[in-house]
Amino acid sequence: MILQKYLKSKYKRMYLPEDIDDILQNSENAVLEFKEAQGNFSDGDRSDYCAAIANMGGGRLLLGVTDDGNIVGTSVYQGTINQIPQQVYQAIGVTVTVEEVLHSKGRVVIFDIPARPVGQRVRSNGHYTYPIRRGESLGEMDDTTTREILNEIQPDFSSGIVENLSLDDLDEVAIKDFKKRR
Repeated sequence: MILQKYLKSKYKRMYLPEDIDDILQNSENAVLEFKEAQGNFSDGDRSDYCAAIANMGGGRLLLGVTDDGNIVGTSVYQGTINQIPQQVYQAIGVTVTVEEVLHSKGRVVIFDIPARPVGQRVRSNGHYTYPIRRGESLGEMDDTTTREILNEIQPDFSSGIVENLSLDDLDEVAIKDFKKRR
């Protein structure tokens, strides 16, 4: 137990059974998903959920847990868990952290999924092209969300410095309006 706490504090990533209990105090939402996956979890579903959570800003996927937060345990990825981050990266281009936690109620596999890069959507090779979460559900990214994400990398012209600008170049009406709004 002392070694686990040391490793957890040093590497910030080693989950303990009590950490799972803390996570399960929350309900499923856009960035937290529970899947029973007792004996199987398809590569397509894994890609869709990881991409969707990344597209929503990052979060967690727990396998071996029912939708209502009860641990049922899972045998998924037993003996191959260290291969999963590379497989996910090859599928969706996102580096996830995957751990197994041996809880008294059963084995839980937890994915820590980072947020998507600024201005980029994460593509899945599962059932959806650019999945997102709508509450507890998966869906295809809509045009408005796509536009918002792609526009994140547009330059903010209002914050730029204009060389050779003089006070004569400024609009007096705009300056008066600005002063009123302060």
